[in-house]
Amino acid sequence: MTTHHRGDNQIARCQILIVDDEEFIRSSFQLYFESLGYNVFTADGGKPALEIVERQHGNIDVVLLDLVMPGMHGIEILRKLKELDEATEVIIATGCGNMNTAIQALRYGAYDYITKPIVNFDEDLLKVVQGALAARRANQQSKSPEESRPVASPTNAAGPLLADSVLGLE
Repeated sequence: MTTHHRGDNQIARCQILIVDDEEFIRSSFQLYFESLGYNVFTADGGKPALEIVERQHGNIDVVLLDLVMPGMHGIEILRKLKELDEATEVIIATGCGNMNTAIQALRYGAYDYITKPIVNFDEDLLKVVQGALAARRANQQSKSPEESRPVASPTNAAGPLLADSVLGLE
C-alpha cells in the first residue's frame, strides 16, 4: 500500500489539469488527486483546456490528456499546450491509442503515455504524475528564474507590476 502525505507543501502547490470528454473519468481523476492534496482543474475538451492554461500563466504543472475527444484531437491540444508553456508536463491517458499515436505524442513532448482503463490509480497513475512533477521541478531548477517563466504573449502578458511602478522600473 502506498502512503500519501496529505500535508506535504510540495503537493499543495502542484496544479494538475485533467482534460477528458468523459465526465466520469474527469470526476474520478479529480476526486483522487484532490483527496491527496493536489489542486485540480478540469476541462471537457481542447478549447477550455487551453483557456485554463492561458489563465494560469504557466502554473499548470501536469496535464492528463485524453486523445480522442470531439472538436480538437489530443495531439493538437498537446502541440498547443507545449506552445503556451513547454515546461508543462503532459501525460496522455487514453483508451483509444496505438503505438503510432504513442510515438507521435512523445515526439510532440508528452512526458508519458498510459492506457485506460486505469485499474490501480496508485501504481498506474500516481507514480507517472509524481515522475512528471519531479521532471518539471528538475527542469525548473536547472534554468535561471528568467528562463523558467512562460514566454510572454498577448494572452499571458501580465503587464507591469505595481512594485515596478513604485520603484520607477516600468
